[in-house]
Formats: sequence, structure tokens, C-alpha cells
Amino acid sequence: MASGLTGDKDLRAALRRMADEMASKGLDAAMVASLEPMKEATVANATRLRVPGPTPRGGHLDQGVAVVPKSRSRAKRIYWLTFAKRARKIAHLVEYGTAPHWQPNYRGGWMHPGARPKPFARPAFEQNKEETLSRLGRFAWQILRLSMVGGARTRR
Repeated sequence: MASGLTGDKDLRAALRRMADEMASKGLDAAMVASLEPMKEATVANATRLRVPGPTPRGGHLDQGVAVVPKSRSRAKRIYWLTFAKRARKIAHLVEYGTAPHWQPNYRGGWMHPGARPKPFARPAFEQNKEETLSRLGRFAWQILRLSMVGGARTRR
């Protein structure tokens, strides 16, 4: 690909433009889009674990899967595939299981026998980690390529 750079001022301007584009909202959208296959697999795995019946207050486990920014600065961005609402409180219990424990309630309580682990998030991660990185790489390269030729913001 021809760069069209003729001098050091052009090079500095192009590098500045690339840095600005990488710090733009386009990179945030690329990170969210890159995590989408992993999120879909997590939701699919959690949906299979649903117990029939009415929707609990706060929703089912699969309804609480979310991609959120953990940290965003000009130089560093961290996005997490995490859980929200009710899923935030129960995801780890489903994923890793529970030991027998006392379960208090309004009638005096009872002994819960525990629950076996039902992994749903880790298999989704293992299945999609390479694809997530390659998607992010493609999106980031597209942002850089467009900024090198002076193009518009990210297009997917």
C-alpha cells in the first residue's frame, strides 16, 4: 500500500492521526464487537441451564451477560465480558458449584445440599478467545489503515 508521505511533517501528521484514531470511539466499538461472539456463546451456554418457570426478579442468568468498559484512557482500554443484575450475584455459584450450606428463610431455614458445577462462561471463553483476538486485530488494522490514508472514522 502506497503511503503518499513526502517528508517528516507528513509522517508526523500521519502518526498523530493514527494515534488520534486509535484513541477514538471507533476502537471502543471495535472492542465491543470483538467480544460479541464470546458473549453470544456465554448467553447460549447459560440459556441451556435455565430452569422452567416464571422469570425471576432481576432476570435469568443469560439475560445478565454484558460487555462493559472496565478502564478507558487515551492510552489504555480494558473491556470485560461480565454479568449484571441478578446474574452478577449467581454466575460464580453456577459456574463453580456450591458446598452444602445452611439456607435461611422465613420459616426457620433448611440445609441446602449444595450444587454441582455447571461451567458455562469458561467454555465460551476457551472456544472464542482466538477469534476474539483476531477480530480485534482486524478492526484495529482497519482503523489504522483508514487513518494512514486520511480516511474517515472506522467503518465495519
